[in-house]
Parts: sequence; structure tokens; C-alpha cells
Amino acid sequence: MKTRLGLFALTLAVAVLSASVTKASTITADFKFFDVSDVVASGSFSYDSSKSGLLAFGDLTAFSISGAGSGAGNFYSLADMAKPDTLYSYFGYNTISNSFVPTVIDGPQGPLVAIFLALFGTVVPNNDPANTNTVTINAGFQFDPLPTQADPSGTGANDGLYAFYNPSNCGPCQEAGDFPSFISFSVTGIPEPSTWAMMLLGFFGLGLVAYRRKAMTVLEVA
Repeated sequence: MKTRLGLFALTLAVAVLSASVTKASTITADFKFFDVSDVVASGSFSYDSSKSGLLAFGDLTAFSISGAGSGAGNFYSLADMAKPDTLYSYFGYNTISNSFVPTVIDGPQGPLVAIFLALFGTVVPNNDPANTNTVTINAGFQFDPLPTQADPSGTGANDGLYAFYNPSNCGPCQEAGDFPSFISFSVTGIPEPSTWAMMLLGFFGLGLVAYRRKAMTVLEVA
């Protein structure tokens, strides 16, 4: 009887610990953007496992992006998104469809379409009736939607363009032809230490339960 009570208590403890670890787990995902087979940018982002649906920068616990190729030397992290000179900022990732989601982001020089971006610079008002601000972008990054994604602006201009602005890899970035392009991206989930701990704890509990059952069988036969 004592052995069975001990077995029940052990099973309950394993279940409680597993639930606790699961609740506190963090999900991390690596992403890469490709121009054919060449990587043009890569990075990662992390968020609490309780989050679901469309994620924004405010939902992330960590974020980083590094440029490659013509954008090499560029690196940005989640801390950059809080800079006082931020002009545009958007991150859209759907945890259900496992894909970056495009949207239209309004800013000091009009709307931009992107799947994520962060642009930093200065704004100087002017008297041009067609454009009331002169915007100078000093740093940042912008990734347009893929050509295969729905265009939220309705212009049909999605073509996989991207840019890093410091150092610039696209000149003045005034025309579409100034921007490099990507044709695909991938997102890969990585188990966090808490997830590994949960799995190991589960395996340990199952092993211990099996051992106790074997010991009980031996005692009953004896």
C-alpha cells in the first residue's frame, strides 16, 4: 500500500513540475532570407509560449537580425526598437501559420508595406504641399512581403525587396530598382532549455514509474 501511495505521489509531482516548466517556457525561432541559395539576412526571435497568433515587437523577449552579402555589417536587436529616433517599427509573425505577415505601416513620410522593419532617423517639416516632412533615415532595415503574399496596400507592389541603411546597401533607396531583393525565407523553431528540461523530467518520471512497477511485481511474486 505504501509503495502504491509513493508511486502516486511521484507521478503527481512529475505532472506538477512538468506543468510548471511548460508554463514558463520560451519559444525561439531562427529565420533566414534567401536570394536564390544565398543568405541575405538571418536572425532569431523569442517569445513566451503563452503568446499565440500575430506577434509584434512588444510580444518578443529577444530579437536580432544580421545582414549578409551587401548588407554585411548590419546588426540590430530588440533594444534598438526603443530608440527615440525610431520613425517606423513593425514586426508581424503569425505563430499559427508560421509565417511573416505583411501590413501597411504609417509614418512621417507616408505609408510603407512590410513584413517587418525598423527605421531610425530624423524628421524636418517643410512647406512642400505634396510632402510635409523631409525624412533622413540614418539606420535600420526593411523587408517587403514576398511576391506571392497578399498585398495589404492594394497596389500589387510586393516584390521581395529589402534594405539595410547603415551602411547603406541600396544607395538612396528612392526607387524600387535601388533595393536588393529576396525570393524566400524560412523560420525554424529551436527548443529552449526549459523545453528540454520538461522533456527530460518526463522521461525521468516515466522511467521511475516503470522501475517501481517492476519492483512491485518482484515483491508480489516473492
